[in-house]
Amino acid sequence: MGAFFKHKWYVLVANLIIILLGFLLFSRTYTWVNFINAFFYITFVYMMVWLFLVVTRGGFFDGIAFGFRRFRLIMSKHPNYLEEMDDKPALSERIKREFYQHIRFQAFMLVMLLLVMLVIYYI
Repeated sequence: MGAFFKHKWYVLVANLIIILLGFLLFSRTYTWVNFINAFFYITFVYMMVWLFLVVTRGGFFDGIAFGFRRFRLIMSKHPNYLEEMDDKPALSERIKREFYQHIRFQAFMLVMLLLVMLVIYYI
């Protein structure tokens, strides 16, 4: 199953199938607008995850996470002073590059397909 998720085109086809099934199961009327709406919902989720990863990889939450770790260490009843704060990787370092690129590819391809569908609808 892990090899399936490593191949970005298989996941894109799986996303398209999920969108189609969601449209067929939950749409009251089968119109082009409803299909674009169903497509938008999945695309929106990928875009929000990708934007969160951009902010996280940029190091925005590193200071906040470090502060919470330090606060927990100080306020603990049995603090482990041997535990070094610097040994733990920062939050931005925990996100794997492959995962980030995979989400970025899915978001970009879904947005491009959504734009193509919108152009077809408005022309």
